[in-house]
Amino acid sequence: MSEYRINVRLNLEDPEQRKAAEHLQHLDKKEFRSQNAFVVAAILAYLKNRDEDPNARLLEQIRELLHEEGFAFQPMMTDVPTLQVPIELTEEQRERSA
Repeated sequence: MSEYRINVRLNLEDPEQRKAAEHLQHLDKKEFRSQNAFVVAAILAYLKNRDEDPNARLLEQIRELLHEEGFAFQPMMTDVPTLQVPIELTEEQRERSA
């Protein structure tokens, strides 16, 4: 088996690093079989989200929330043809506008 090893040092005096360390210590074993499995999943999720348009993810979260609340979401049509109808003025309207 070929391995790539890396050691991670977390500074427990830094609030963010302390939070990460605490999370690693209390992983749900049903979801992640090991800390290594969690780190791999976290790196891959980060890379996937980094490459996505942040607005696309936000829009998806809004859609999910609206769906959960029972609102129907219909995307707006952007290529709707406009109908131009020529307007004929009556004789009285022509006289008033003159």
